[in-house]
Amino acid sequence: MMRPPFAGAARIPGKMSRRVRGCPFRALRCGGLPKIHALANPPEPCRARALTRAVPAGSMRHMNVLRDPIGRSIVDAAGLPLSMLEAGPADGPVVVLIHGLGWDALSLWRGTIAALSEAGFRVLAPDMRGVGATPATEAAYSIDLYAADVVAALQTLGVTRLAFAGFSLGAPVAAAAALRHGGASALVLACGGLSSSPQAEAGTENMLARVATLSAREFAMEQAEAIFHPAWAEAHPGAVAAFIERRTAMDQDALFRAFRSARGIDLRASVAGLGVPVQVIAAAEDSFITVEALRAIADGIPGARFAVLPDCGHMAPVERPDLFEPLLAEFLTAIGAPA
Repeated sequence: MMRPPFAGAARIPGKMSRRVRGCPFRALRCGGLPKIHALANPPEPCRARALTRAVPAGSMRHMNVLRDPIGRSIVDAAGLPLSMLEAGPADGPVVVLIHGLGWDALSLWRGTIAALSEAGFRVLAPDMRGVGATPATEAAYSIDLYAADVVAALQTLGVTRLAFAGFSLGAPVAAAAALRHGGASALVLACGGLSSSPQAEAGTENMLARVATLSAREFAMEQAEAIFHPAWAEAHPGAVAAFIERRTAMDQDALFRAFRSARGIDLRASVAGLGVPVQVIAAAEDSFITVEALRAIADGIPGARFAVLPDCGHMAPVERPDLFEPLLAEFLTAIGAPA
């Protein structure tokens, strides 16, 4: 996952003299779904047994995952068969989790889904176009298109009031979806910005031209080195290897279009006027977007909360679930969604 056009050059952990340029965010750096939501395929239970490999056996988080089956349905999103994960009580307050570039909903959010559903939330997590179980399309991908997909799926599901949370590239998608939906009760922006720049977009194009000469595996290995904190990567070689395998297997054309999806965006003023509680989360050692950049975003939103996760690289939900998940649950509960 290269740095989105909101951020300047990204440091590759462990190689202090080398920097990766051109991510689109160079901002400053189940039971299954109910009723008739499926298009062609019936709800497919993603039981926790298949999800436990990344969760230490015997840990409380391991036990939470085992208790919380995650359902998957294919939801009609204005004609797009969009894959949607769901967990938690059907009558719980709804939160939608939107993954970042180069990830799918299950690989990024499995622990967060378990934690929030255990706390009483109904959690929805879509796969964006071209990743997970949602097919790629020929369209030019954009933040607005991703947001439109999410909102269309929510309309199919009949969800009228909910909180949006997005990570990395998912942050501007969550913001755009909240603006488009009309029923947002809260917004969480984690490790992702709200605007791009011509310099960032030029850097993205240069990066894509360079990596076009690499194999999919070589690109995935380079990205793995960039996104994880070095100490975390060293302690979790299996998780890093799994990321490389997933990224290598992805539709590379769809991935390249995802890198271009944030071109020309600037949602800062719109989000500042959204009028809902906002939580901004930064990672202290994020090489893609700085703490200062995210603090500036929070400062520009009236009443926004701001938190920094210590000893953490860009992949906050994966590297520090012990901090990320309680922070998210606490914020969603504090704004009035009973847990």
